[in-house]
Amino acid sequence: MPAAPPPKPASPVATAAEQLRVVMEAPFTARPLFNQGERRLLTVLDKALAEESPGWRAMGQVSLGEILASPNEAAFFAVNSKRVDLLIVDADCRPLHAVEMQGTGHHLSDTTAARDAVKREALRRAGIGYVEVVSGDTPAEVRAMVRKLVGRGSLGF
Repeated sequence: MPAAPPPKPASPVATAAEQLRVVMEAPFTARPLFNQGERRLLTVLDKALAEESPGWRAMGQVSLGEILASPNEAAFFAVNSKRVDLLIVDADCRPLHAVEMQGTGHHLSDTTAARDAVKREALRRAGIGYVEVVSGDTPAEVRAMVRKLVGRGSLGF
């Protein structure tokens, strides 16, 4: 008789009360929202957006679950916890373009390209632009990218 598969471990923090207990017992420290390259990119983006399209602005570390919806539950959960480094939104905070910072160590993981492909496709299907900035890009190149994005306009909400 074949052995039964091992039982799946129950989540140790399945309820809000259990989550609170675990959090109350754990140490926490604050950490920066961005790494150094992302901070520099945000500074350049903010300045370029103020000059090129004053109603637009950049938001940081935005969860795709907050800006995408899908009637397909499996597809939604595939992107729900993924984040984009920066998100350009219009004056009404509607998402326009995701901006991913590809630093020098970005593609060291075997799964990075696959995760990026999932994000890129979900954003494309929602009509949200996706651009990558690499660590060697100059502020002038980022400003040129912003001019190009502004020229494409918004999603037409």
